Amino acid sequence: MAAPIRIAIIGGGIGGLTLANALTYQPLSSEVATDHPGFEVHVYEAKSEFSERGAGIGLGCNAKKALKYCIPNANEMLEQAGGKVVISSLLMIGSGQHAGAEAFNLEPSAQNDANDGKTTNIRRPRLLDGLKTSLESPIQQRCSLHTRKRLARINPASDGRVEITFENGHVEIFDGVIGADGYRGPVRRHVLGDNADKEVATASGFWDCRNRVTLETAKKVFLRPVRDSLLARATTLAERDKVEQYFGTDFSCQRQWGWAGNGGFILHGMGDDDNGFQCIISSVEKEPWKERQRLFTKEDLKEHMQGWNDGPVFSAALDLMFIRENSGQTDDQQTEQDHIYGYSQWHHKKTSTYNNGRVCVMGDAAHASTPWQGSGAAVAIEDAMILSHLLWNISSTTSIDAAFEVFTEVRKDRCQHVIDSSEGTGSIMCAQRPELGHVDAVTGIVDLDPKLVLNALSARWDRIYNISHEDHRQDAVERLEKKLLRSIP
Repeated sequence: MAAPIRIAIIGGGIGGLTLANALTYQPLSSEVATDHPGFEVHVYEAKSEFSERGAGIGLGCNAKKALKYCIPNANEMLEQAGGKVVISSLLMIGSGQHAGAEAFNLEPSAQNDANDGKTTNIRRPRLLDGLKTSLESPIQQRCSLHTRKRLARINPASDGRVEITFENGHVEIFDGVIGADGYRGPVRRHVLGDNADKEVATASGFWDCRNRVTLETAKKVFLRPVRDSLLARATTLAERDKVEQYFGTDFSCQRQWGWAGNGGFILHGMGDDDNGFQCIISSVEKEPWKERQRLFTKEDLKEHMQGWNDGPVFSAALDLMFIRENSGQTDDQQTEQDHIYGYSQWHHKKTSTYNNGRVCVMGDAAHASTPWQGSGAAVAIEDAMILSHLLWNISSTTSIDAAFEVFTEVRKDRCQHVIDSSEGTGSIMCAQRPELGHVDAVTGIVDLDPKLVLNALSARWDRIYNISHEDHRQDAVERLEKKLLRSIP
C-alpha cells in the first residue's frame, strides 16, 4: 500500500484541530476512496502551547452537525468540555421609548434534542482542550502536535510537494499544506500571491469589550438590577410574569440575551459552567482606529452608547464591565478597573481564492468575519468537514491540487455570505439603519421599533442554519470527480 498522505496544518486553533481530527478519524468506507492510504498529519502552532483567548462561543446546529461528521463522539466531547445548551435567545430593545420591549424570543422546538437544534455555549479554551484531547487518544496515532513552530516561508519542492521552513531553520516537506493560522497568517499571503496586499483584513467599523465574572457577582451587580428595572416597566400582570419567567428564580437558566439600540449592542448570558457569567458591549467606531485595541473608561462607553442611560440594562452592564475578579477572591475583595480594553472587529471583504497549488487556507485565514451572527467558528468547522471529505475521496497525492480547487469552489460564496450578512446584522443591532425606527431631529439618536427590527432580522440566519451538509459534501465530491476526469489525457 502507498505511504500515507502527509498533511501539514499550520495553526492549532479550533479550525485546525477539528480538521486534524477529521483526517485521523476515518469516515465510513462509502465516503472513502478505494485504496486510500490514510494520512500522516502534523499540526504546527507558533505559540508555546495550544491555547485560545476570548469569551465563550455559541455552536449552532450547523456547527454541531459538521463537528459530529469530523469527530463521531463530538456530543460527548462537548459535554465533557463543559458545553451548556441554551434554552432560548432573546433580543430586547435597549434604548429609546421602546427600551425593555422584546423584539423576539427564539426557542428551539421541543422536537429538536439538545444536540441538534439548540445552540451550545462553550468557552474557547475548553473546546480547544477537547479537540486536543481527542487527538491524543491511543487510536490517533497518525497525528503529531508541535508547538513553538512559527512558519517563515513556503516553497514548492522539486517533486511537486511543498517545502515549509520555520523561523528556527527547521525544514519539512509535505504532500499538502493547509493554513489555519488566522487572518494575518503567512499561509494566506502565500495563497493570494500578488493579491495579498490588496485583500488584507480591514476594520469593519465595529468594536467590542467584554468581561466574565462569577454568577454570584452577576446576580448582585447586573441580573437583579436589570430584572427589577424590567418589572418596574411592566404595565400588566402578564408582562411581570414573563420577566420573572425569563430570569428564573435563581437567575441560573441558560438563556442568552441581546439588547439592540442606538449606536451599540449588549450581549450577556451564562457561560459554559454553572458559576460563570459573561457580558459583551459592542459599538460603532466614531472614527477609524489606528490600532486593533483601545483603552476605554466608563465615560468613554457612555459617550458611545448615547440614549441608553435611561434604559433597563446599560447602567448595570457598565458596572459589570469594570469589575476585576481574581481567582480566590471574595466579593469584598473585588476591585473596580479604571480602564478596560476594546477590540476592533476586522473581516475579509474580499478573498479571490482559498487555494494555490497544494496549499490552501481555511477558517479565519480564508474568511475572517465579525461576530454578529456567531458563525466564525461554525464556518471553520464546516471548512474542516468539506476539506476532510475531499481529501478522503482522493487516492493519490497528485489529486490534492484538484481537491483544494474544489474547496474554494464550494465554500467561497457561502463564507462570503456569512461575512457580508454578519456586517449587515451589526448595522441592524446598533441602529445604523434609521428606517428601522424614528430618528430624533435634534440629537440624531435612533429609536428602534421592535417590530421593524424583528422583520429585518427574521430571515438573516436562514441561509446559515438551513443547509444540508450531506448535499454540500456530495456537491464537493461530484465536482472533484468531474475535475479529475477532465485531467485524464
